[in-house]
Amino acid sequence: MDLARQNQFTEAAECSQQATTLKPAFLEAWTNLENCQLMLQRLDEAKASYERALSIDPDDRTARQNLGILSEIRQNR
Repeated sequence: MDLARQNQFTEAAECSQQATTLKPAFLEAWTNLENCQLMLQRLDEAKASYERALSIDPDDRTARQNLGILSEIRQNR
């Protein structure tokens, strides 16, 4: 997502959230949303988005890896 690449994570999260509302099984939108939420330190929201992505595709390596990163962040707080 271009907005995320420009460090406009709030705007990118809003666009991704809209995309997931319109198309709930749109895995790429969930991936973008979860990454933006992580960058914005919205950890509970990011966890829910990672879990939603994994419910769509249990083999999604990105969501699984990022869920692990999120767990490490929480442990280091």
